[in-house]
Amino acid sequence: MKDTKVRSDQLTGTLIVIGILIICFIIGSYLYTCNKNTVTTKTEQMTVDKKTPLIPNKCVCAFDIDYTITCGNPKPFVEKCIAHGCRLAINTARPVKYIKDVDLESISFTQPNFSDDDFYYNPNSYSQTAESAAEVKSTFLNLLNDKYSINNKKCVVLLDDHKTNIKIANEQGFSTIKAKPIKGLNCGLPEKELESLEAILQGC
Repeated sequence: MKDTKVRSDQLTGTLIVIGILIICFIIGSYLYTCNKNTVTTKTEQMTVDKKTPLIPNKCVCAFDIDYTITCGNPKPFVEKCIAHGCRLAINTARPVKYIKDVDLESISFTQPNFSDDDFYYNPNSYSQTAESAAEVKSTFLNLLNDKYSINNKKCVVLLDDHKTNIKIANEQGFSTIKAKPIKGLNCGLPEKELESLEAILQGC
């Protein structure tokens, strides 16, 4: 009788242990599945965010700084580019990333159309010829063309006051709008060139 009771207690203990192990297995499986789904969801979301552009990459408008957006009224040109779904960029011969003399936000250089990564400058510009500096600007235009997968180089537009920059960019197949490098009221992007910019972007 005593042996039967001992065996019964042992069986009960064994069943309890097995029950606890089963419960732990079920809980562990549930937590693993939840965690896996969460990681998968986050990974998928990151992939979507990385591949999905903030705006359509139809075109790029790359603006010089001095005598292009430092004077005159560049905002209508910026807004026309935005209206056509273009990315915005700064393409300057300044040797450092300096633009405290221009309020970019006030001329609509803001997200999602403009990223600080698209501020291109030339540390060697002061020791280069005009032709060499212009080649660097066109190198940046090519970089922008490839970065945003623009199908037609004519849809990458350089807005600049320097005739050599304009010449080299045109020779490499890009579109250009020339600003006036004259101090005073006539400085900057001429209002009449808005029609030229419109005509370029209409084809993109």
